[in-house]
Amino acid sequence: MPGQRSLYPDGATVLWNREKIGATPPVQSPVVRPRQSHLRDAGFESGERSAGYVIGKPAGVFMRLLPLRVPVDVTSTPAGAQILVDGRSMGRTPATITMIGGRESTLVVRLPGYSLWKKKLNPEPPKVDIHADLEKR
Repeated sequence: MPGQRSLYPDGATVLWNREKIGATPPVQSPVVRPRQSHLRDAGFESGERSAGYVIGKPAGVFMRLLPLRVPVDVTSTPAGAQILVDGRSMGRTPATITMIGGRESTLVVRLPGYSLWKKKLNPEPPKVDIHADLEKR
């Protein structure tokens, strides 16, 4: 699906004991002693795992980064307008909806008898406030 982000993102930053060692997919780095492994990627919650080692054995750390969810407060004048995100109905104004962060989506607010209100939105935490002033047709 266009615009869809994987739960296993390529290009996520890999940190080993807070030192950048590369990006996903797999990074190979010698494990000298137990450390904390971190993954970061825009639009995803960061992940952290402890990792140990066995001499002479390859070591690996598996993490699934979850999409970042950002609350978006949507209001309109007049109230009671339908809220759509990428064509999917999310309720009526006023409402707090949840959108995926780090990914551009189209937010539409519509009410019969009023012009369509539309905005491209790439929500960033911690929260986004949107107000749509609807114009009478």
